[in-house]
Amino acid sequence: MAEGGQSTGFVRALPAIGSRAARAIGFAWRALAVLALIVSVTGLWRGWIEQTRIVPATDAVGVRLGVEGDGGILVEPIADEASAAGLPDEARLVAIDGRAITPAMGIEGAAAAMRGPDGRVVLTIETEDGARRSVAVMRSQALASRLEQGPNHLVWQFVGFYAFEFIAALGLIAGGLMLIERRPEDPVSVLLAFAFVLGSMALPLTAVVGDWLGWGSVTDLTTAGFFALLLVVLPAFPDGRFVPRAGFWLALAAPLLFVMIAINLLPLELVAGITMVAALVAASIPVLRFRRTPPGIERQQLKWAGLGFAGAFVVQSIAMLLAVLRPGGPAGAWVGWAALAIFSLAFLILPAGVLVSLLRFRLWDADRAIGRSSMVGIVTLTLGGVWAGAQELAKIGVSQLDPDFDPGVIAAISTALIAILFPPVQSRVERWTEKRLEPRLERLRTLPDLLSAMAGRSSVAQLAEAVVAAATDGAAATGGTLMILRDGRSSLAAERGEMQGGPDVEVVGGEAVLALGARPDGSPLPGGVRALLSELSTPMAEAFGEALAREDRARAIARLGERIEELAHRLTAIERDQASSPRTSSMKRITEIGLET
Repeated sequence: MAEGGQSTGFVRALPAIGSRAARAIGFAWRALAVLALIVSVTGLWRGWIEQTRIVPATDAVGVRLGVEGDGGILVEPIADEASAAGLPDEARLVAIDGRAITPAMGIEGAAAAMRGPDGRVVLTIETEDGARRSVAVMRSQALASRLEQGPNHLVWQFVGFYAFEFIAALGLIAGGLMLIERRPEDPVSVLLAFAFVLGSMALPLTAVVGDWLGWGSVTDLTTAGFFALLLVVLPAFPDGRFVPRAGFWLALAAPLLFVMIAINLLPLELVAGITMVAALVAASIPVLRFRRTPPGIERQQLKWAGLGFAGAFVVQSIAMLLAVLRPGGPAGAWVGWAALAIFSLAFLILPAGVLVSLLRFRLWDADRAIGRSSMVGIVTLTLGGVWAGAQELAKIGVSQLDPDFDPGVIAAISTALIAILFPPVQSRVERWTEKRLEPRLERLRTLPDLLSAMAGRSSVAQLAEAVVAAATDGAAATGGTLMILRDGRSSLAAERGEMQGGPDVEVVGGEAVLALGARPDGSPLPGGVRALLSELSTPMAEAFGEALAREDRARAIARLGERIEELAHRLTAIERDQASSPRTSSMKRITEIGLET
């Protein structure tokens, strides 16, 4: 592909964005971002209204209210009292105490009709089969107080449902702003910036505003736009080229997916299935490209983008796992609240990985970040499965022996079991992830052992080549050198690559000095790499000290051999001398004494 996004050969690419078009697109994005910010702030305000006005009124009768697509009000029980009164799991609310409920009233108006002193409230409902009937429930502030204990308190619910989602929306908008400001003429960055701002408007936080204003279809439009843009961007990430070429045809299908989601062209379940399959296919294309890409900046960009998408998916999966496996009682309520908070904040991981990738900041730290996140995910899933399985098996076994046994004891035992298993599982998984996902750092960790093994049989030049190669590759530095300092003079023993802007790190090991440059993206070497490099000081001093001493001895023996050979030549010359004077005999004897010495 030629620079500027033009395709050559069979490679297709996104069109380039000129400076004039970039200004117009930037203005449009900022207008959309302002709208998204206003909607998010409004959603936060509506969330506070819901938690302070609506929820207390509905909790007092043990129900929750929702909004249908046509603006109708749905009602469902959240307390045993409402279920016992005959309220089904979900029904359409028609009237309260004979007062008709209209879409114009909204949830707030319906909740206001339930307020008042303790007493009987008659809800007229319509079930799925179209039948209408009346259900009498009791209004009780004591019930409301009981339902709002622990994490169900209005403050905690506001934070979990709305505040964390507001933070996620701000993170998505901020990520888009950085892309549109830093890379306004890059089509991939521009499309991702629009995807992020549409994603912020697709969160449940903004759906509250749509329900309040009667604009429920707005959420469908923003969700459709978000997924459609991802279908275009992912196959062309990070440089705008569709590699493999099949990604180009997937991008052409993005408008069709947008229409299906926006206007509900097909049943919701079918549209959701098609969307998930298309998203998985789009996400697999950068994986295929990564496998075909040689080491370099592009490969690291793909790593960071993959880390963002995979990290968001893993964190959200952990949140859903916590929600499914949460125990009963107060502890379970807190676990459910934590799962909700984690699910919301997972949206911050997605733009973070993409920003690092496209802005090319600390690209070569991807391996360590991937290793750490993988370790956390594996440990969490493993211990979560062990905890859930052990708890269920214990409940089944104990119930057979003693039906009156307290389940809380089983929960305590299973929790203690997890506490015992956590350290060894974490240690094993950490070692596995470091070897599999951090091969560069593994080279730095094993370099002291390599020096020890080579010290007794390798020359200084061989040691220097091995150290510079392993250190440069392990640290992902632009280049490195190893100098030998002796008698106030320095000599170059080995060199690899080219350090840009001078050395970033120097390690002194005896008479050997290892110098490494910064990362190819211009960022300095991180603290973890510097710590591993600092541990090379003693092994380098010992290995190079031994090699230098061995070479010094070899040079001394060579010089002595040369001296002996020189004296032998002199002796031969004397013996060939035909003169037999006393002076010649004396010289011969002196030579023999020298040779003996």
